[in-house]
Amino acid sequence: MKNLTFALLLVPAVFVLPAALVAGGDPIADARAAARSGDGAKTGELLGEAVARAHRAGDLLAEQEAAEAWREILSKRRQMATGDALEAALLAKLDPKRCGAFFSAPVLAGDLLLESAATGECPDLPKHAAILRPFIKGGKSGTGLAVLARLASGMVEARGAAPDKGVEFLDSALKSAGEEGWAEIGVAAGVELAALHLKQGREDAAAAAVGAFAALLTARSGNRLRNLATKAVEKRLAGAPEKVLAPWKSAQEYLSPATSSAGADGGAGADGASSPHPVSPLGEALKKLPAGRILATVERIDRGFELRVSWDPRFRGTLKEVEGTKYLDDGGLTVGLSDAGVALRMTDPRGLDGQPGASSEREEGLAWYRLARKETWNLSKDGVVTITAGR
Repeated sequence: MKNLTFALLLVPAVFVLPAALVAGGDPIADARAAARSGDGAKTGELLGEAVARAHRAGDLLAEQEAAEAWREILSKRRQMATGDALEAALLAKLDPKRCGAFFSAPVLAGDLLLESAATGECPDLPKHAAILRPFIKGGKSGTGLAVLARLASGMVEARGAAPDKGVEFLDSALKSAGEEGWAEIGVAAGVELAALHLKQGREDAAAAAVGAFAALLTARSGNRLRNLATKAVEKRLAGAPEKVLAPWKSAQEYLSPATSSAGADGGAGADGASSPHPVSPLGEALKKLPAGRILATVERIDRGFELRVSWDPRFRGTLKEVEGTKYLDDGGLTVGLSDAGVALRMTDPRGLDGQPGASSEREEGLAWYRLARKETWNLSKDGVVTITAGR
C-alpha cells in the first residue's frame, strides 16, 4: 500500500513536462533534424506544428522556443536549397487570422510577397493575397498590414483582367510607403507599378513610380534593401527606356557604399546573472497577469519609438528611427526596431540572458509589424499582437 501511495504522489509531476512533449513528440527537435537532412518542406511543417501548439495554448515562451529554432534554421537555409518550400510549409500550419508575437501568417505572407515582387516570380501570389486580404481595412491589425494587403491585391489585378484596378491598389501602396518611410514596401510597390505602366505604354508614369521608390533609399540603407531594389530593377525593368531608369541611376550617384551587416554595437550583458532570485520583472508579470492582458507596448512617436512595460508605469524607453536594426529592452523583454516597424525579439523570464547587438541590416526570422506614425504595437501575455491608432 505504501508503494501505491508513493506512486500516486508522483503522478502530478507528469503535468509539468513541456507542452510539446505532452502533446506528443517534440516537433522543434524533429524540425532541427529535418533541417540537418536538407528537407525544407518537412522542416517548415514540423516547426509550424510547434508554433500552432504554442498559439493554441497561448504560450508565449513556447512560441519563443520555436522562434529560436527558426532563426537558427534560417541562418543555415543555404544548405537546404529548397526555394520557398520552407516558408510555404510553415505558413500552411499557421492560423491565417492570428497576429502572433514571434510568428504571424499575414506578416510572413507579406515578407514573401515583397521578395517575390523583386523577381516577378509569384507562384504563391494567390495564397499570399488570400491571407492578407482580410487585413486590407486595417483596424486592430494596423496600417502596415493594410498596405501590404493593397500591394497584394494590386499584384493580383495587374496579372489578371483588371490592370487599371491594379494601378489603383499599387499607387495607393506606394504612396503610403513613401509617407511612412516603409522602404521595402515602397520598392516592391514601385517596381510593380512601373512594370505595369510600361506594359501599358505609359513611360512617364513608369518613371514617376521609379523615382518614388528610389527616393526611399538613403545613404544609410543596408545591403539587403539595396540588393533587393537592384535585383528588382534588373529583373522587372530590364530594357526599359532611359528616361524610366533615369531616377534610379540618379539615386545611385548619391548613395554612399552601404555599411557592413555586422553588429554595430555589442549586445549588453544580463543584469540578473548574480541575483539570488533569478526572476525578471517580465517573469513576475507572466506569473501574475491574467491571459489577454498587455505586457508591453511600442508607440511610433515623432522621429522614433517609445517602449512601455506593464511592470513599471514610469519606464519610457525611447529610440530614434534608424536604418538596420536597433533594440530596446526592459525587465526581461526586448523588442527590435527596423524599417519603421517593431518585432518582439526576446523574452527572458529569469533575467539571465544578454542582449543582441545592433545591426545595419534588418534581423531575419522576426515578425515585423510596420507602424504608421502614432500607431502602437501591443503585446499580450498570450502572445497576441494588436495595433491601435494614435492618440
